[in-house]
Amino acid sequence: MPVGEHVFREVHLPGHDEINVVLLEALGRGYATPLSPRGYVGIGPLVTIVGDCAAEGRFHRDVLGMEPTLELSLKGPEIERTVGLPGGAGLDLKVYGDPTEPLGRLEIIEYQQVQGADLYPHATPPATGILHVNYRVPDLAPIRTRLGKAGVPCSDHGLVSAMYGSGPVISFRSPAGLRIEVQACVMPPASIFTPKPEITDA
Repeated sequence: MPVGEHVFREVHLPGHDEINVVLLEALGRGYATPLSPRGYVGIGPLVTIVGDCAAEGRFHRDVLGMEPTLELSLKGPEIERTVGLPGGAGLDLKVYGDPTEPLGRLEIIEYQQVQGADLYPHATPPATGILHVNYRVPDLAPIRTRLGKAGVPCSDHGLVSAMYGSGPVISFRSPAGLRIEVQACVMPPASIFTPKPEITDA
């Protein structure tokens, strides 16, 4: 499937919580992303389906401080066949993130002529779905300030220790309802990297 100046092959796999897992192969040059020894690379981007692409994009740009890296409108038989859209339908696509880092970006898609269901509540606590994203930052103050200016409600979860680090966590929602967690996290928990003493017989 051609997307802008790139051509991709895609395989779509159904995951839990109605998540669609996509394996993507970039063909040709111009998409130089370092691969693992087995030929894989990390998540990039996380794709979210929304009802208002423009509003969601403004939120990611103005509140989260992400830069737009790609904007496309896709129509035609190839995108209809790949995504499963009815004839004549299409989609608007915006990608936000770090222009120098292809991984960890967020892709926003608004379908045209298609009515969808809101699945974002599947990740509302106490639900444990994965329809959410987590960012780590050195300081929560800047994002708290931008959330306040935008009038976005924010929940404070206090200190949280996870396998990737320990620090205070806040959560909030994008205009479409995507749950976003941000953690001030500098150092990972020592227990992960500190070897436990061996137990020997006395």
